Amino acid sequence: MSATTVFAYLTTRCNAKCSFCYLSKEYSPDLFLKPKELEAWLELLRPLHVVLLGGEPTLLAMPNSKPSLMEYVQVARSFNCNVTLETNGLLLALEKDLMSPLYGALDNVSISLEYVQPSRNIAVGRWPKDIMQDLFTIAAEHHNVSFTSVYLYENLGDILTLAEWSLIHDKPYLVKCDKAMGQSDKPDETRETVNMLYRYLYMLLKSYGEDPYKGRIMVEEPGWIAFLNLQTGARAKTGCSAGKRIYSILPNGALTPCPLGAMFYYVISKGPDYTIAKFDPLEVTGRGEKNCSNCLYHVELGCNGCPAMGYGGSAKICPLYKPAPAEKKTVKEVIQHA
Repeated sequence: MSATTVFAYLTTRCNAKCSFCYLSKEYSPDLFLKPKELEAWLELLRPLHVVLLGGEPTLLAMPNSKPSLMEYVQVARSFNCNVTLETNGLLLALEKDLMSPLYGALDNVSISLEYVQPSRNIAVGRWPKDIMQDLFTIAAEHHNVSFTSVYLYENLGDILTLAEWSLIHDKPYLVKCDKAMGQSDKPDETRETVNMLYRYLYMLLKSYGEDPYKGRIMVEEPGWIAFLNLQTGARAKTGCSAGKRIYSILPNGALTPCPLGAMFYYVISKGPDYTIAKFDPLEVTGRGEKNCSNCLYHVELGCNGCPAMGYGGSAKICPLYKPAPAEKKTVKEVIQHA
């Protein structure tokens, strides 16, 4: 068995209280993934890339932490994996000496940042004090430190600011859309705002002469590739590899097919001694929901959506969703008459 990426949720502990956090409140606040469980799953999955996250994984780098963050890093390294740490950045700024060994031990450090205004980060519970300049300095000084953001509708300007900073400083930048927060109760509004994000990011990339398919700015949504195909006339492959090439290991040691493992509860197995079940998305959300399989962009451009949210993917939150017409029409013809 071979996976591309494994997301390892090391702990449910966190030093932030973000109002938009997707981590389930059902978890014990002191739950830790056992290093031996991580080792057993990696032995089975043999991934190329391991992402260590939480909760807040840098809490495990504090003195006397058991298990320690370096134990997990060493386990991943033993499988010749590329290792990334995703963090809210608080301890990187407040405990610089303690955190400094991490930059040499990890291939990448990704700081999760949604707002560039310090007051906004404090208001939503991300930080207790202003550490913004510290984070920009850390990211500028270390070649393997970059930013990632969740699009929260009202932070379009922040994302564009971070995207441009990343382009100027030759850094990768990852944007996560609505799936990271769960499904919106206003799908029409969600589609409109995410489509706006796509348009502005596309214009920014074009203004810097970046190839939007291979550039440093990435959007973690199949809809983004479908959007680019629509702009360029290309037919790049879209869709998610959840349950095929991507897995998550939860803090309780269970394996799940989705990178957003802390949110989705479809558990493939409780441990590597179990037989891994075939991933069937129908078991997650049930039948009869509006889905990607009858979308214009699935029919014409091959977009497969998210396989973890309904048969053929859920179109509830997709900014591009349009039902495919019964009669044969091109994408351009349907859009012109929409």
